Amino acid sequence: MLNKERIQFMCMVGAAIFASKAAGTEITQVAITHPAIAIAGNKAYGRWFVGGMLRGFDVPVLDNGTVKPLRILEQNPNKDITPGHYTDFALAARAGKKIAWVIRRDFDPPNQYIGHMENKLTNGIETWEWFPQSDRRPVKTVRGPIPGTFQRVAAPAPLEFSRMPINEEDPLGWAHLPEVNIEDISSLVESDQW
Repeated sequence: MLNKERIQFMCMVGAAIFASKAAGTEITQVAITHPAIAIAGNKAYGRWFVGGMLRGFDVPVLDNGTVKPLRILEQNPNKDITPGHYTDFALAARAGKKIAWVIRRDFDPPNQYIGHMENKLTNGIETWEWFPQSDRRPVKTVRGPIPGTFQRVAAPAPLEFSRMPINEEDPLGWAHLPEVNIEDISSLVESDQW
């Protein structure tokens, strides 16, 4: 898979999680189908996490001949630093932001976050943005006058629209994906050297 295909796939799964949540459907009855899913029929069903509170998917993805087990689940709105003090992501989720985390389950130690996705509304159209875990630029959140509202105050890193080869010996794996706004993928141009 190309990086843009990986990002599209992860955003598709994230969108399925929140479509199920908005419709109030049972996540275990929601299926996603994609040729890269390494299950018979290329179909994976959703499941519940954290005692039936969070929706998500465990999806084995076939990527360039290797099966990579991913877990994609929504942000826990009750995630706290200390009792009663929620993380900035939890506050954002409580305020209605759609955030989904992507975890590689085959790393050592297992279950390492490789990044997250957030929804973005532009002129009433919902798109998704990918934030790789290796993105170490400082991001502060500022709470507005309404409890739970926030805004990012750090300037985003410049977007790169080139494919980056995945080195299977790189312990960070997909964490090196460039930050790409899913709405901008149609403008990507394939290189003759890939």
